[in-house]
Amino acid sequence: MFVFNIIGRMFAVFVINAFAVLAGGAILDIEWWKTLIIAGLIGVGQVLDDMARAYIADGKLTKDEVEQAFENASHSSDN
Repeated sequence: MFVFNIIGRMFAVFVINAFAVLAGGAILDIEWWKTLIIAGLIGVGQVLDDMARAYIADGKLTKDEVEQAFENASHSSDN
């Protein structure tokens, strides 16, 4: 169940980041689907990076560390 929660939240991060830069891609005349994919993958990559760093620190990935990674992602999309 925890894995499905992470996957669902990763999808939400993907969507939030993708649609946040859609207008910027249109202004720069970049195809909309390329803009969505790149921005979404960057957002997911940031979450994965935070979780990997937490895992490297002690060899464990706790629920709190996962929550912190997603919280960081939600704050970075507010800018």
